Amino acid sequence: MNSDDRTFIKDKLTGGDAGKLPESLAPENVVALVAGAAQEKPKRRRLAPVIASLAAVLAIAAGLTLAIRFTGGVRVKNSASMDQTAAPEETSPAAEAQAQDYSALGKTLAQAMQERNYYFGYSGNSGMKSAVDDAAAPEANTAAPPALPETSYNTNYDMAQEDHSELNTRTEGVDETDLIRTDGRYIYVLNNASPGYGAYYRGFYGWMGVNTERIGNPQRLLVIDPANGQIAQAGEYTLSLTPADATEVTKERSYNGFYLYKNYVILTGTEMRFTEGELRYNEEEQYWDVGGTFRIQYLTVVTVLDVSDPAAVTPVKELFYDGDLQDTRIVGNRLITVSRFAPDGERFDETDYTTFVPRACVDGAYLPADRIHVADPDSPVYTLVSVTDLENGLASNALAVLGCADGLYMSENNLYCYGSRYEEKGNRWEQYLAVSKVDVSGANPTFIATGQYKDIALFDSFAVDEFNGTLRMAVQTVSRWDALDNLIPVRNYILTLDENLNVLGQSKSFGENETIRGVRFSGEKAYVVTFLNTDPLFVFDLSDPANPVTTGETKLPGFSAYLHPAGEGYMIGVGYDGTEDGITDAAKISLFDVSDPENPVEADRLVLDSAAFDTDYKRFITKGENGFIVPYYQWDYNGSASGAVYFTVENGKIVLQSKIELPEKTNSALAVYIGENLYFYTQRYTYVTTTDEYGYTYEEASAPICEMYSFALSTGDPVAKLDLN
Repeated sequence: MNSDDRTFIKDKLTGGDAGKLPESLAPENVVALVAGAAQEKPKRRRLAPVIASLAAVLAIAAGLTLAIRFTGGVRVKNSASMDQTAAPEETSPAAEAQAQDYSALGKTLAQAMQERNYYFGYSGNSGMKSAVDDAAAPEANTAAPPALPETSYNTNYDMAQEDHSELNTRTEGVDETDLIRTDGRYIYVLNNASPGYGAYYRGFYGWMGVNTERIGNPQRLLVIDPANGQIAQAGEYTLSLTPADATEVTKERSYNGFYLYKNYVILTGTEMRFTEGELRYNEEEQYWDVGGTFRIQYLTVVTVLDVSDPAAVTPVKELFYDGDLQDTRIVGNRLITVSRFAPDGERFDETDYTTFVPRACVDGAYLPADRIHVADPDSPVYTLVSVTDLENGLASNALAVLGCADGLYMSENNLYCYGSRYEEKGNRWEQYLAVSKVDVSGANPTFIATGQYKDIALFDSFAVDEFNGTLRMAVQTVSRWDALDNLIPVRNYILTLDENLNVLGQSKSFGENETIRGVRFSGEKAYVVTFLNTDPLFVFDLSDPANPVTTGETKLPGFSAYLHPAGEGYMIGVGYDGTEDGITDAAKISLFDVSDPENPVEADRLVLDSAAFDTDYKRFITKGENGFIVPYYQWDYNGSASGAVYFTVENGKIVLQSKIELPEKTNSALAVYIGENLYFYTQRYTYVTTTDEYGYTYEEASAPICEMYSFALSTGDPVAKLDLN
């Protein structure tokens, strides 16, 4: 269950009449829509320098932009194209503003940074994302020190034959990182991937992006030998850079996941380097702090480890790319890395390209001007796309798109970065969905196009999909007002685009004033769940991309947050049960029979009272052709529990095979299976009540308690336990 789900549930359960439409949205009170209307312009104000600087660090360290402005591309769609009674209307295409040389790019950035400074009241990024000072700096984007062995990839790697988990990825054939993986022989875990809190860690300097918690409890790659359910630790490798007894930090890393590639583990993350100042530990006060001027440089880091001998994990190579990591994918032998980079506002000089051009190649060279494309001339943030060949010397090629994206979707050949862009028009702001397409099918990424589409937004990466050269999107109109300041109803559409991001067609609107909660594209079909109080499942026929058609729908209480195919004619929905008035505190797995597109029905359901299923798609496990494993969290008057349900789909019915319950309440639980055993890696905390010298009482967290459990899938019975501290 992700944070959006938790917030949504809390609002629905505690909001009283929150689920009801206001009187102004009753059909008889909805006035005619006015094309081009948007939200009122927010009032501007200048912040105090200190507070503004902290806000800047918060936003950038978290990988966010204070105003997402990914736009300025080749096509703009107006709001009429989102009206079910009007055909898509397109304005005259704007020419792509590709930078012909660094001079033109410098001027574009100067204007963008000036406008950003005016709006936010502080100087650019205040040095939080410093560019590399020395063009020849060996640390910029080079290989690791020569002492690291340059071993070649073993193309004869003998994969284990035993049945085991495969990561449930967004797109078949496109691999993603995770915190736990198995190759059938061993289980690999990236521990301490999410921070815990407590005095043991001597504080968390999170607003600067430096995770000091891991100094006391370093991030590690763990290798576990499952041994037929009996688990033992086979090896480990410490990833944190700072020793446990350190009192100064000059650089540190935070890895967010890893791949298994042949006999290698490939970790991806962000490295933070103090280019001025340092983080120091105050022994007397027992906390981390900085004094005076400090500057931090963010670099995306890729670390390759040889795990062919788990007892002696060996580093092979490290790659660096300017900016903090957004996400990565692997297709075949290509590693696609996406990072975000912003020039240092204090160093920026539009006549000196070394102050504003990023580097994303292993030789540390600045990107040439013809590899930088301007999708949003108002944005000072680049999206860097790098393709690294994993078979031929880890060589990389890259391009940059000026304009920051807050999400991405990738097919086997193309990467789509998407985000929202805001444009001031008179006394209002207009919002656009901006999408940039990059061809990553070869060793050298190629920019294709950027499109802008007015007054719509995407729910998540499952709401966008490529099929036979057509991009299909399940979009939702943004909240906006007409010229009479009446709120326009929210509507949902299926929108299709051609290979150059021109609009092909759109469906009629559906689920008015309801929120899209789950989407699944499957071949020429699309399945969309919306929700207000009940859970409509809509089925669409996309065989004619220019004319997406709704073929059928079904309504039932609750909603499904994740949809997964379950064989011919069936779809599983993972989400929440409910009544006609809204959701309840029960978790639900629905089995939808979609064999008749005109009459989809809920064929069966599995409900857990006082519970929530994990709706993160990476936690959903498929076993064989008809077996599925879904983690859950459950509570009652005696406390809470977590675990997983293992079920099969047989003859249109959900058959519960076992319910596995962990013996301890956990803060996080990650699962894989090998053969007929399920393995859980868990991380939990204990709390001690402490009273300080002023008489204040508070709870203090322990170090994380890391454990691994194994269970028999057929019965749910525990088999073994391993302490990993």
